[in-house]
Amino acid sequence: MKSIWRDGTPLTFGGTGHGGEIPVSYAFPGNPVTNEGWTEKSAGILPGNKRGLVTTGPITFLSGDTLTLDFALVFARDYEGDNLSSVTLLKERIQQVKDFYIESLGVSEVIPETFSIKVFPNPFEDEVVVETGLRHETITWTVYDLMGKAVAHGQQFNQPSFGINLKSLNKGIYFLSLNNGKSVVTRKVIKI
Repeated sequence: MKSIWRDGTPLTFGGTGHGGEIPVSYAFPGNPVTNEGWTEKSAGILPGNKRGLVTTGPITFLSGDTLTLDFALVFARDYEGDNLSSVTLLKERIQQVKDFYIESLGVSEVIPETFSIKVFPNPFEDEVVVETGLRHETITWTVYDLMGKAVAHGQQFNQPSFGINLKSLNKGIYFLSLNNGKSVVTRKVIKI
């Protein structure tokens, strides 16, 4: 997770990533389809079964902090082509996942969070409480199901804390999206 080989040397640019001059965080950022940049092909590594690791951080948590991470592990195999046409298909599917995520938030781009929220209890039975700490802003909220369909929505005016009654929803996983007009914050909530 720190891009260090078992012998303690750093992952380096070029070749197999070992013994070079320029330390890097990850290997093979090139394009294998066009054979541009540093790729497994340019390094002479044969196609085969590969394993991956999803990492993030470093992250600092303070008491009471909440952090939500969204990961998408995307798969693609072009059954009519080869390994390189599968890479092209994979890139298309990654873009589809990005587009779906952006559309489900109801914004044209993902904007970094500029305010923090606490949502509790989670899991919940009938109602969630949202604490934003924002006193002089309008918060528009929308609840989405796993398919990205809006199933509840509303607005709160100038309230740093408010409850949202979700008693009518079926048990399951939902995404609560809050928009203050400057940024969008989304949290996963679970109804039991």
